[in-house]
Amino acid sequence: RREIEDLEKKIRGTSQLRTQGFRAVLARVSAHDDSEKVAMGIFENFLSVRYTDPRRTKTAKVSDHFSHFDLLQSAIRRNQSFALMAYLPLVSIVAHYQCAVDRVPRLTYPRMAS
Repeated sequence: RREIEDLEKKIRGTSQLRTQGFRAVLARVSAHDDSEKVAMGIFENFLSVRYTDPRRTKTAKVSDHFSHFDLLQSAIRRNQSFALMAYLPLVSIVAHYQCAVDRVPRLTYPRMAS
């Protein structure tokens, strides 16, 4: 719980859409049974969304979080540490706050095998 609150404070300071609360986004992402599939959809689409990032810092931050997501997935599968699955939606939340745009982007469905 403490880690989520710390991340919430960090994201609030850098978010583009301050009107949407962190908990609302977390609830929306967590509502899907397969957060891995949601994350893969974001992974396949976040580079094609036209968000403002002239220095590519947002892109680098989201890419770093996807790297952590992969490491977390590996640890869950290798050690069967299913309690860590609660942290999988965080990559989707970071991508939401870093890559959010005003218009609904055209998205493609994940092509990767799950």
